[in-house]
Amino acid sequence: MRVFSCIHTIAAVFLINTAGSGQVTINYTEQLSVEEGLTNNWINDVAQDSKGFLWIATSYGLNRYDGEKVVQYVHNNTTSSIPSDMVKCLLESDSNHMYVGTGSGIAILNLDNYLFRTVHLARRDARIEYDDQIEFLNRDHSGNIWATTPSMIYRMDKNLRILDQFRTQKDPLKSRKSNVLKMINLPSGPVLFWLYNGLYFWSPKSHGLHLLAEVKSPELQFLVGSTYNSIALADSRYLIYLSGHNIVSILDIHTGQFRKTKLSHAKIQLLQFTIGPMGDTVSITTKNGGFILSKVVEEKNGPSLEAISNVILPGNEMKQVFHDNEGNYWAAPSAGGLLKMSAQKQVFNYKNLDTNGIITSENYEISCFFPLDKSLLIGSYGGGFYKYDPESGKLEQHAVRVGAFSENMVWNFWRSHQDTLWLGTQQGLIWCCLRNY
Repeated sequence: MRVFSCIHTIAAVFLINTAGSGQVTINYTEQLSVEEGLTNNWINDVAQDSKGFLWIATSYGLNRYDGEKVVQYVHNNTTSSIPSDMVKCLLESDSNHMYVGTGSGIAILNLDNYLFRTVHLARRDARIEYDDQIEFLNRDHSGNIWATTPSMIYRMDKNLRILDQFRTQKDPLKSRKSNVLKMINLPSGPVLFWLYNGLYFWSPKSHGLHLLAEVKSPELQFLVGSTYNSIALADSRYLIYLSGHNIVSILDIHTGQFRKTKLSHAKIQLLQFTIGPMGDTVSITTKNGGFILSKVVEEKNGPSLEAISNVILPGNEMKQVFHDNEGNYWAAPSAGGLLKMSAQKQVFNYKNLDTNGIITSENYEISCFFPLDKSLLIGSYGGGFYKYDPESGKLEQHAVRVGAFSENMVWNFWRSHQDTLWLGTQQGLIWCCLRNY
């Protein structure tokens, strides 16, 4: 005898895991801005030290975040404070020190006592003040430190002694042009600079900066004509160039293998390499804002770039995406502040029951779950029970009826045979034949 009947197809009432297989799923978890203690919302750079602290460079001060609170560092007219409130870039020196690029030289931050020592690159008697305004800091394959200013490029040893310096712009105030737009250190030794007037190349054998188009380096010539925001270095190995029509050119620097493929996604523009433990991950801005995550995969014909997420933060222009040691992503929208996102976590959707007045709303509480083949049975207090199909999303409601009396309260389920299902209800034990269901 059939002891329950189908009443209505309704929306889900429970939490459903929506994480897709093979893709990174993002869960927005936290916002960090002046309201949470930052000195300024304009984020210039983000770095993580060996102790796990997150350092945030802004246009007014440096910030240290431990996951709960923000500690601010601003200039206070003492020699042990940060020399300028304009903080553009960060680079960890060793486990106990961090280089901080400021508007008045490189500040060496002691990570034990949080005091600063400043190294000025411009001569004290120099009239060109912007020669000491640090915009980029980077470390090359040999361990040397590179720093750029609005008019200069410096190469230094690990103690910040200047080894080379190149004046690349005489008067940036007059030209109103940015100097170095991007810098990439190749694992083979050379360094690439995207300057306001073209792509330049430096190597230990080049004796200066040279336009890449004039350098005898055939494996890098595919970069000639590229813009700074279309290039990324992934996994310290793959040089990636995203050109028009989603054409992706990838050079494996270790093997010299070159491949040109197409990234099948929305119209996008490459933003930057996402640093962190997932070294092969690249963030890509979309035409309409937001970004996607992609990773380099090895195929028979060579490396290719594969999208591993849907569009994240759509409609928001991105300045930077950073990946920390805990697996979280930090995005710096142009609107200001930081957004913390957890990747590859369980993500759920919550949906209310909609019975269209069939059963009163006070009886929505769920009592139990029971897997039935590819479906899920859901018992409730007063709403009978529901059968949910995860593949189609279809949810059917069933009322338990014994004669005219019906409380519709289901406590539990038990399957005794392949075709027999038992229901513990307010009215007693009820069974049904699944062959007829």
